[in-house]
Amino acid sequence: MQANFEKEEREQDALSVGAEFFGKFASGEGDLSSTYKARLKQKLREKKCDQATSRNRPD
Repeated sequence: MQANFEKEEREQDALSVGAEFFGKFASGEGDLSSTYKARLKQKLREKKCDQATSRNRPD
């Protein structure tokens, strides 16, 4: 019985084993992998701008 279980376990591919986890935290946006660089650059620009304005504020 144990040998049969181990054989079935080995025959499963990665997709079927992890299917319950894939897409669990989906954003609903299908283009994230192709637009990540532009999104990252935009976030860094915004952060830099926020830091610059906070330095120029009088206390």
